[in-house]
Amino acid sequence: MTGIRIGCGEFAPGGEPITVPNLPVPVPDVVVPSGGNNRPRDLPPFIPPVGGGGGGGEESWKCVIISPGVLDYVPPPAGFYYVNGFYRKCYKCDGLINPSTGQANPSPGEVGCSYTTLQECQANCTNPIAPIEDPRGPGEIPTGGGGGVGGGGTTTGPRGTTGPATGGPGNRGYRCQQTVTICLEDIGKPQNQQRVLSISHNCVACGGYSSNNSRSLRPEGPPRPSRGGNTATEIYSTECAFKSAADCRSSCPPGPITAKFVTSCEEPVNTVQYDPPSNSAGTRYEISVINIEESGQIATNVAPIRGTSTSKSEIYHNTYNFFQVTEKEPGTPTKVSLGSYQNVFTNQVATPIANLVNRSNTSLPWRERDLFSLRDEHIEASLSPQLRYAFESIHQIGGQLVGKQKFIDVVRKHLVTGTMDEFDPQFYIDVARNQSKDKRVKYVKSEDSEISHRAALGLVSTQSVVADPNAFTNLRKRQMRRQRRFNTDVAANCNVETFTEQTSLYLTDAGIPVETLDGDSFSVPTGDGDGYYMDIQQLDGTHVPIITNSDYSSTYYVPPETRINALSLINVDSSYNIFASSLENKNELVTGDAGASALKPLYFKLDLESVTYETTEDPLVSKYKGRYTVEYDQDEIDTHTINNGIAITRVNLDYRDPIYRYILDSGRFDLTLNDINLSRISNIKDLQGGVRFSRNIPFGLVIVPVRGSKFNPFNGFSDLLQFGDVCTRFISLVPSIDTFDNKLEVSDLKGSNLFYEENGALKVGLVEPNDSQNVVYKFDPNAEKLTKTFYTNGDYSTSTSPVSAYGISYMIREVIDYIIDTHNPEEVLWYDIIRRMPLNKIGEYLYDNNPELVSYLERGYRGGLLIKSAINTIKTLDDKVLNDDNKVIIKKEDR
Repeated sequence: MTGIRIGCGEFAPGGEPITVPNLPVPVPDVVVPSGGNNRPRDLPPFIPPVGGGGGGGEESWKCVIISPGVLDYVPPPAGFYYVNGFYRKCYKCDGLINPSTGQANPSPGEVGCSYTTLQECQANCTNPIAPIEDPRGPGEIPTGGGGGVGGGGTTTGPRGTTGPATGGPGNRGYRCQQTVTICLEDIGKPQNQQRVLSISHNCVACGGYSSNNSRSLRPEGPPRPSRGGNTATEIYSTECAFKSAADCRSSCPPGPITAKFVTSCEEPVNTVQYDPPSNSAGTRYEISVINIEESGQIATNVAPIRGTSTSKSEIYHNTYNFFQVTEKEPGTPTKVSLGSYQNVFTNQVATPIANLVNRSNTSLPWRERDLFSLRDEHIEASLSPQLRYAFESIHQIGGQLVGKQKFIDVVRKHLVTGTMDEFDPQFYIDVARNQSKDKRVKYVKSEDSEISHRAALGLVSTQSVVADPNAFTNLRKRQMRRQRRFNTDVAANCNVETFTEQTSLYLTDAGIPVETLDGDSFSVPTGDGDGYYMDIQQLDGTHVPIITNSDYSSTYYVPPETRINALSLINVDSSYNIFASSLENKNELVTGDAGASALKPLYFKLDLESVTYETTEDPLVSKYKGRYTVEYDQDEIDTHTINNGIAITRVNLDYRDPIYRYILDSGRFDLTLNDINLSRISNIKDLQGGVRFSRNIPFGLVIVPVRGSKFNPFNGFSDLLQFGDVCTRFISLVPSIDTFDNKLEVSDLKGSNLFYEENGALKVGLVEPNDSQNVVYKFDPNAEKLTKTFYTNGDYSTSTSPVSAYGISYMIREVIDYIIDTHNPEEVLWYDIIRRMPLNKIGEYLYDNNPELVSYLERGYRGGLLIKSAINTIKTLDDKVLNDDNKVIIKKEDR
């Protein structure tokens, strides 16, 4: 085949079709709100639960049992075990997402939230340890193929290992001992049906070492029930088959661990290997358990239970206050038929779900139980089998499971805020189907910080990508030309001769700084296209390149999936964080504010001179910060995308989120992220191989307003950080789950052939070689994938109406301002504010609020109106309650 063909595979003159995988990109193509704040918050005006700690706004703490595999779990030292039979840790009872676990802390008033200080909790939340005694002395070692306990020539080891039982006296050695804690009622069941709470491994000295001894684990005897508990312990050992302790530790356990782990014997089994329902679109998947210290376990954490019963407070008036109270026992929920959302739920759903759906977007009276009686197990038990499988199997980039709890919180928020029409179950089912053959990983972390850091650096060293296009061929080479590393990261410099010496002029990230005779200063950027060079225009108008010296051939970047996994190993947040401020008196708290003036995709360029980094507590991690500014000129945008096409990230934001309006109005925002870049190493070239690691901050961002699951799968929203004439919000972003191994796209921008796109051009800039197969990426603000982003009830549309008041801004502008204008009181009860809000508006408030702003409101921040709670009294409080008006949803008789 001779000649050139474009668009039908890849052909080169005299060559044959070439199929190559895409280049690993330096930044994710799409990021979405993380949903890290997707738990209802406990704050006024809802009175905390009766009978628990933390009442009245005081802090409380709870001692929580932590299961193996949870991020905060700390295994006992080698050769020891926890006397309690488990590991415990104190958590604050605030119901917020804990960044170290990724799960919600206990809720205020939850059973066990009885300690008023962390120190008091820690004093009663100890983890005593004791040495594990060798149950068999050297003289008890079976000899001559006795077959271990109970005789027999071959035994079945734990978790599927088998091997002959041999032995014999001889030299001292070591054996691998496995201790398995199971549920008491599972004694006698087959191993694949036993619920496992923990598995630990130790190397024990023994006599009779022989290299021919079996390294398979065998039971040492029947399970031993715990004293007064509901668990039992099984002990398995290899024969004395290891010459040294180091040899034993490297092979203990001798094979992979597969078990059905639970965090409590009251919980259903959560399997490592999962078979989807027969009528689902999924297939069986397995998780590769990677233990960075050669042993460990995995388990699934369970979020705190939320539920309510009728409050009977001795302090607060039970009619003229609203309460959030929790049930001590979950109970079995009643199930009822639900005629809507049958592609989400089964035919029978838990009653709290039906109550929320039936009151959704209505002005019907509601009770606290409608908001707070919905528990996680209600949602999970009511989901369709296909959706439940999808929630359990979907993984993030890098292969780690998202976890079903995250998705249960998504459904909860949709139910409480009345946005179930925006929930697209087919999206999650399709993602699970596309990921069905992907590799999943679970890292079991070490209590030793250095081991964790070595494991993280191991990922970085083996999976990073060299930033030199010449290191690649074909498509990957052409894709690499469409991204840049920072000039300072590749040590770009020019040779400069002065009257006295020849020296090197190092470029800043923005280029070469220049100051004119008039005192103006600016930077001359590097030229377009491949290569780090300066584009110099001569007197005759011709352009010539001045090639810089640089280390880009030995500079590497870390792909997003590697960055996420490496940071997770050392418990560092991997999210991308945007901070944006409103213009003065143009925000959601301003009376009469109309909201965003438009809903359209926006293109932002990174201001290279704004990029800074700060050190963290971890010497290997830095936090980057950069300022992004909007660009409307399409020619400027085209130039920027041609140079940085695969280093540009799309950012999806809920169209109701005020942070989108801030960004639209101000045309700027800041982004921060953590990364492993070794910036605190004195000479990075001292590393093995003399390599550099470049920073992984996107060179451009496309902000897209969206609605619905496909574009906001975690149903995330920003947080209000500061309020006043200027408001500031923050949002945490993570890579989209709408991805899978070997996905074809590398950029969310439109990819095309340079020759066709630029009227026969064969290269970009002065240095890049001519190539008829060169690729470019373009931003088209009218592209369907950037505009058809609003989902409702199965349909995607290109437009919707802006929302001006949501969450706490609705409470302030639509209720508090209304009360001031209509009744003009000096003081009002929270009761009168809450009873004028529909159920779903209260739901919005629980997710979008600011505790400091609520405190200010109580003290007269809005129009001088004081807001109080009602104390319990024998006196009538009717004179404290405002008269009913057209906004009232809940009347006294509804209480």
